[in-house]
Amino acid sequence: MSARVATVSAETPSKDGVRAEQAWLHPAGTERFDASAALAYLRAAGVLAAVQAGAVEPGEPVDAVFLLDDDDRVIVVEDGTVTRGESISTFGPRMAAELGLGVETGEHQFTDPRQLAVVDADVTSDDEATHDEATDEEAGGCGDGCSCGSFDPTGLPGDVLVSHKVDSFLPVLAHHAEAGLEHAWVDGWNVVRFDRACVDLSDDAWLPHEVPAAVLITDGETRYVEVLTGWGVFPGEMLTRLLDLTPTFTTAEVDHRFVPGLANLHLLPDSDLRRVLNSPHFRDRDAGAVAEALQSAPDEFWSARVLTTLGLPVLAADVHEGRSDLPAARRVEARSGLRSLFDSVVGYHEAGEEEVARRTPFGKAYAWVQARPAVAGTLYATETATAAVLLARANRPGRSRWARTGVRTLAATLLLDAAMGVALRSRRRD
Repeated sequence: MSARVATVSAETPSKDGVRAEQAWLHPAGTERFDASAALAYLRAAGVLAAVQAGAVEPGEPVDAVFLLDDDDRVIVVEDGTVTRGESISTFGPRMAAELGLGVETGEHQFTDPRQLAVVDADVTSDDEATHDEATDEEAGGCGDGCSCGSFDPTGLPGDVLVSHKVDSFLPVLAHHAEAGLEHAWVDGWNVVRFDRACVDLSDDAWLPHEVPAAVLITDGETRYVEVLTGWGVFPGEMLTRLLDLTPTFTTAEVDHRFVPGLANLHLLPDSDLRRVLNSPHFRDRDAGAVAEALQSAPDEFWSARVLTTLGLPVLAADVHEGRSDLPAARRVEARSGLRSLFDSVVGYHEAGEEEVARRTPFGKAYAWVQARPAVAGTLYATETATAAVLLARANRPGRSRWARTGVRTLAATLLLDAAMGVALRSRRRD
């Protein structure tokens, strides 16, 4: 996916009714768009907005952002005060006519009446498809989050994952990703390098103690850091370098919480970055520093700068870019579902002290029991006896069908756990 398209996430009105609305400014015919003229016009009108910076090709539209209220009125500066101006339905046509261009937002299209239709039905359909595809790519994981579907990812660096997932769960992860992997623990994080790019992690569930998790992705041109901040499944928040915009007013001129986001889209109140930083894992991060890193030069050190500001291990970026190898890496192959599940169950049961130390209190208690044959035997005997009592009571007269089903299910679960425990205990050599 080209980094040319910027997705403005703040489409939902904030508490004060203000939102950032993405727009596109279309030059007439094949003319080259004059961004400086558009900026001067918007500033003279006092409109809080921003226009894409940098040169564009002749006839190419440029991205813009307007601040609108919940009645679609533009937010303006009058006598140093931020207030609500006229409707975009009034302002847009006048701007189009006076500058000789087309103005397109999510719900409106305005053209200079003296020109041929700049945004005709066919062009609009193509443009909307392009913008929709870009938006879909921004919103999803790799496979949705980069242009993996448009070319062969062979030769691209394998995606790199950073998380707190313990080693014994990695066989299932490799199965869901359909890719082998190497992994190593680095500064309290499990850093995983997959064998290929564009892995799909949407089938793997993440528990609360395994997040945050971040995936480093590249499509050959653009780099991404996809962050999962809460338990559940991918996709997470897709962080990447967005367009450089030039605002009509700076923070030194206007005090409004949306103004920083006009110069850097990551700082908009409802941006992907804001959602990441609103999570408990990243609340101590400096939003300005992370946004600056995201908008820094898109070179081979971009991911390292982003990970640094997020407090994630920079080695992951070095591994992804081929500058470093994983220290003492261990290998996990992608296998069938049953085989990967078996490997994970056995691995969890037989995990060493290093993995156990990283577990939750429940996981540590499980390891404590399994390391003591007498305690484990007592537990399995108790589970078996309890299951027998439950099955006997399930058949008593007067119980409803749902009650009998629930009791039998609980009894079956206890019996299965006891049977698995005995089978796994037979593999151990304490």
